[in-house]
Amino acid sequence: MVHAVKLTYKLGFGFLNQRQEARCHSAVELGYLTGSVLFTIGTVYFFPLEGMEDFVLGCRYYEVGSVVFAVLTAYSELDRYHARKNGKTERVVTIRELLEEFMYCSGSVVFLVGTFMFDPDFVEGISWMFGSPRSHVENGAAVMFMVGSFLFSLGSYVNA
Repeated sequence: MVHAVKLTYKLGFGFLNQRQEARCHSAVELGYLTGSVLFTIGTVYFFPLEGMEDFVLGCRYYEVGSVVFAVLTAYSELDRYHARKNGKTERVVTIRELLEEFMYCSGSVVFLVGTFMFDPDFVEGISWMFGSPRSHVENGAAVMFMVGSFLFSLGSYVNA
């Protein structure tokens, strides 16, 4: 995941000037912050507090946050790949960095699928479509959450 404390490589597929690159880094960081806030708000709606618990609304926040993370990690992966392929950056993007971003991207996509599989409306549709009990769909969603989280965590260790 990109963190623009210090610009380590150029974003924008090499088409942006320095000022636009800084704005792009800021937009990516703002996107990650927005996704994190959405996850936090969604988590609050899962708490079993009277008048506060709203499972469906919590799922919606998680879905939007998951889409944000999946899109940003896919963009970052493509951008790093482009930077490595062209070699026009100030420093070389290493294979480990590509692998790190690939783990983040894969984890985000798997987590996104699990998020939608856990949504009550989708659970009904999936269980009807495949003729399986709701519990099997929810268990599959839980597995997707675990695998996605594992891939996301593994990404942080690949390039440590």
